[in-house]
Amino acid sequence: MFRPILHPLFRGLSKDKALVRTLSCGLALAFISLISTVGLLALSGWFITASAFAGVLALIGAINIYTPGAAIRLFAVLRTVSRYGERVFNHDAILKIQSIWRVWTFKQLRQMDFATIKGLSVAQLSHKINRDLSVLELYWLRIATPWLLFISTSMLMLVVLAIVYWPVAIIYGVFVAFTAWFVRKGAENAKIKSKAEYTSEFDFKKNTYNFLALLPERTAWGLTETHRKSMVEISEQYAQSVDDNESMMGLKMAGTVFIHGVMVLFITLTTIHAWKNDSISGPMAVFIVLGLVALAESWQQLIVGSLRYGEVTSALSSLSELTQETGSKIEVTDCNTNGLVIKNLEIYRRERLLLSVQHLKIETRNHVAVLASSGVGKSSLADAIVGILPLTKGRIIWGGQPVSPETLKTQRISYLMQGDEIFSGSLWENLTLGDVSITEQRVWDVLNTVQLDDWVKSHKKGLAMLLESQGANVSGGQARRISLARVLLQDSEFIILDEPFRGIDKATREKIEGKLSLLFKDKTVIYFAHRKADVPPVDRYLNMTNQQLEEL
Repeated sequence: MFRPILHPLFRGLSKDKALVRTLSCGLALAFISLISTVGLLALSGWFITASAFAGVLALIGAINIYTPGAAIRLFAVLRTVSRYGERVFNHDAILKIQSIWRVWTFKQLRQMDFATIKGLSVAQLSHKINRDLSVLELYWLRIATPWLLFISTSMLMLVVLAIVYWPVAIIYGVFVAFTAWFVRKGAENAKIKSKAEYTSEFDFKKNTYNFLALLPERTAWGLTETHRKSMVEISEQYAQSVDDNESMMGLKMAGTVFIHGVMVLFITLTTIHAWKNDSISGPMAVFIVLGLVALAESWQQLIVGSLRYGEVTSALSSLSELTQETGSKIEVTDCNTNGLVIKNLEIYRRERLLLSVQHLKIETRNHVAVLASSGVGKSSLADAIVGILPLTKGRIIWGGQPVSPETLKTQRISYLMQGDEIFSGSLWENLTLGDVSITEQRVWDVLNTVQLDDWVKSHKKGLAMLLESQGANVSGGQARRISLARVLLQDSEFIILDEPFRGIDKATREKIEGKLSLLFKDKTVIYFAHRKADVPPVDRYLNMTNQQLEEL
């Protein structure tokens, strides 16, 4: 039950001394609250029973009745104050933990290679950042704290019962040991159902995201009803897994209540027998029984929290993926050469071989066109060259160094992807991407190259014009030219262009090609397109066919 504490997420918390003190204060107040509850009920029972046995007058003569009353009032005050204090301390601690863990999560995401992040779906990221971290926040309050209280109060009660009447201590110890075993066994069984529920919940979220993202297309093609039925089935599976888990938790909780009830019954019978044999007094017998009855709530919290242990382990397993090394490791040997070198490359999509390249070299300042029909894998090759698509086999080297998304800027490589990534913001922000070294004059020069300068000047806000997400308020050709301008502003030595003129009319394209021929004179450029007519004249043409690259 305490294994999660060894995880880096929890070990990192121990470095914050203030947080450790806050959690310790919360735990101490929880212990005081539980002991006060036991003391309040046990002492009240003892006092009432003593009064009944001895009579008020006899009691007055035998003891000071204000002393038990003062103790009862003390326990009542302690319980109230400690409960509120515990909530205050734990609330502050959980807020601090949330902050620490979310910072850790985003740091891990920043350290991951781009290809891995690109492979994570919105549902996966949402699940990790929201659901997984929320589950872990419950560990200390719902699992660790109840177990620590169970262990500490059990030891204290064993000592007290051994002093008062040792046979009761033995019975209590046996039931405590059995309860601990029962709860741990229940937690292990719950891990299986919790993982099933966790998987079902993730599948439900993932399919919901996908359903909503593709809703317009599916509506247009009349496929909404088919996918809606699929969503209903997934939703029912998730609901069934939740019901199964809740049913199991209900049975385990009932079992714990039953064990506690049997323990109280056994100890009640034992104390009655001891009282009849004058081994203990009647009030002391009531004191013992009511003290054990007061532990019922803490035992219930123990089983309820422990049954969520599976959720915690699933969340930790999910978040641990952020710390694993991902992406292929490329051994660099015999790569002291300029230009682009591809060796022993194999590209797969869904276990299907798209392309195999034994050796390909493109000299610096060469212009090459890779031609292929749709679905053959030209965009996959482009992704592989810049490291977005992890390599399972082979090497891709530029300027003697392996290419990866993290080194594109230092290696001066730019990539125009097939899709246009336009985000909600100004045109200036979309073009410069926060690069403060880019001057306004440089932007206007590039806009002139892509034939957008007149359009921007005609707009009342100019470079400050607002673009909507995915370029919803511009045409397809304008969005493509904005994406091309963004690449040109980087002024890289090696440029990869995947269908750069898609959606651009012939007249505009010819003007752009004329300006690019001068701009790309001393640069290495690879065009990816369907036909020769889709790219300007180049030094070499490579055709992708039969999973090979062939010179034309």
